[in-house]
Amino acid sequence: MRGEAGGDFKQWCEHTPPGCHRFPPRKAVRGESRTVASHGKWKRQRMLPVPAAVDSSCRAFMGAHLRIGGGGTAPRVHYLDDCSGSGRIYVGYIGLHLTNTRTN
Repeated sequence: MRGEAGGDFKQWCEHTPPGCHRFPPRKAVRGESRTVASHGKWKRQRMLPVPAAVDSSCRAFMGAHLRIGGGGTAPRVHYLDDCSGSGRIYVGYIGLHLTNTRTN
């Protein structure tokens, strides 16, 4: 349903088109905190693989994530949201909660 949300994946979650499977908007996070994004080790954990057409280094910071399940350290899906550009979402990580101010 390309283009139906009129923005990013979070907006799609908030305004899911009819006939599509809904993901809870409160579990979709657009980005990490400034602390996580600027902390060397934590930022490196979120520098994940993307095609060279997205970034010539073949890596991009994926702060946007989905919370899977409940609790502060529930598993995460980290992704690069390019819905407003190419219309694609690049998933870089699915797994245990990555390190941040609450997990160290």
